[in-house]
Amino acid sequence: CAIPIWSIAMSEYKITRWDVNDKIPKEGILLIRHGPREGGSFPARTTPLSEEGRFASLNFGKKWDGHKPNCIVVSPVHRCGETGKLIKKGANWKVSIYESNMLGDHGPFMIDLKLFEKTIKCSNHRNLGYYLRRHIGGYDVPGMLHRDLGSKRLLSDLTYFNDRGGLTLAISHDSIIAAILASDGNNTEPWPEPLCGAIIRF
Repeated sequence: CAIPIWSIAMSEYKITRWDVNDKIPKEGILLIRHGPREGGSFPARTTPLSEEGRFASLNFGKKWDGHKPNCIVVSPVHRCGETGKLIKKGANWKVSIYESNMLGDHGPFMIDLKLFEKTIKCSNHRNLGYYLRRHIGGYDVPGMLHRDLGSKRLLSDLTYFNDRGGLTLAISHDSIIAAILASDGNNTEPWPEPLCGAIIRF
């Protein structure tokens, strides 16, 4: 039978933390968190960028001093698409923006949302952050695909957008990026700040 594309070994990738003040890579995938937004630690899906977030995303594009990406891939959650459009506008690029459910809503890890929600509701730890941190730590969480398997799934999806080499810019969420970092043995604390994240090299 066919082997799932996300069965690719993690050893084929090197993942390192990336800060907004670091040098833009020439190739691979630059996976960053969306710009600043309101809404506390775990906002609603519809929470947009704040005014500060719109300015920061636009300015991020204006100050881009590296290779232009071959495309931008974003989570379907609006604030990620908004970040991508503003970066593109600031940098004055003519590149395509694509959406990928692997980058969010519900991402590469959630396989049974009802079971996950039931687990939180019926537990002494009725806190989303508690379960996300356990998942990032490599523990099994009901309703979620194991961190390492989900990370392979996401990386294979991103490889599709980077199949011709060069640089791909991907925009996602802090908990997803933290899990990807952890899957390659990186320290995940603190979770990535807005417009920070990870470089994935092949």
